[in-house]
Amino acid sequence: REYILKGKAETCPHPKVILNRDIVDSMEEGHKKIAKTWGAVGVDASIHSTNHVFNGRITSQLVNDLANDKINLFIFPEGRMCAFKDLNPDWKFQGGISDIIKAVAKKKDRVKVVPLGFAYNKKIGSIHIGEPLYFKKENDNILFTEGNVNKDLSSKEYYNYIKTTPFNEDGY
Repeated sequence: REYILKGKAETCPHPKVILNRDIVDSMEEGHKKIAKTWGAVGVDASIHSTNHVFNGRITSQLVNDLANDKINLFIFPEGRMCAFKDLNPDWKFQGGISDIIKAVAKKKDRVKVVPLGFAYNKKIGSIHIGEPLYFKKENDNILFTEGNVNKDLSSKEYYNYIKTTPFNEDGY
């Protein structure tokens, strides 16, 4: 709305939502057309994805568009792994997400990531919008802010996962 009010609707970032391509492919044509209108992009997000060439072709364009502020990118980093509730988080998050962040960080001063949490049942749903995390390339390192990844606002498993990554307390 703000872009429209300022007469900049033509240059505003458009949403792109990365989904497993079998979700998009399984839609009937009318729903598929609607999904593509709101920015659905199908990739191979299967548990044991081996189609790196297919994903690379798609994500390289998304990286360029994101780096040039043409799109906002929405990603579900667990992909299909969210079905495995008891699986340790370091096995759930797919590496393609970090590859996208690293690629955009080479082209932009910083990459803003806003974590979203969804909870829903058959009658009601809610969205939690987390504090932004900022990633920045410095020499050969990617630095980041923690956002709201702390003991009070995240699960014990996720907090421990973040703390045991190669990054230290300062985000290195």
